[in-house]
Amino acid sequence: IRVPAILDDLQELVATRQCVRFTYNGKDRTVQPWRIGQWRDGWYLIALETDGTKPKRFALDRIQPSGTDDTLATVGRPGAFTVPEDVDWDAQFSLDPNAWGPDPEIGVRIRVADALRPLLADAFDDWRPIERIGDDIVVEIPARHYESTIIRLLSFGQHVQVLGPPEFIERMRAWLAPQAEAR
Repeated sequence: IRVPAILDDLQELVATRQCVRFTYNGKDRTVQPWRIGQWRDGWYLIALETDGTKPKRFALDRIQPSGTDDTLATVGRPGAFTVPEDVDWDAQFSLDPNAWGPDPEIGVRIRVADALRPLLADAFDDWRPIERIGDDIVVEIPARHYESTIIRLLSFGQHVQVLGPPEFIERMRAWLAPQAEAR
């Protein structure tokens, strides 16, 4: 497990309730850092932007310093904010991008060996079986974050066959094309 260099600094800001400024996806942001958590091998900050109304998730490995040096910029004084007591932390740390992804939901049908059912359940929360074909099962997975779904399906290697829908298969081919060209 990789630990981001900024983890200790952010944990201190969460503990002292001090705002911080950083660059994320090319945009400077000032946030109230509420809590840090981990999902799989990634670390995330749940924070409220000072001009926002709902907390957001920030992947620690995408957070960059806001200035010219390598440190996060603190803003204001410690104790500058309080975290609401009614925060649903389970919902906030539902970090599976396929659960909250920005893409329109589609049902992806795959065929996989029934023996891999435990691995499938670990990779996808909301899959449902459709039919059995010999030692294989056909399941449908709701995809709300297409890239994440593609990457997870590829982790099964030749043990999974994507059956549809055609628009998802086309997205998968388009995603794989640059990798094929590189070889």
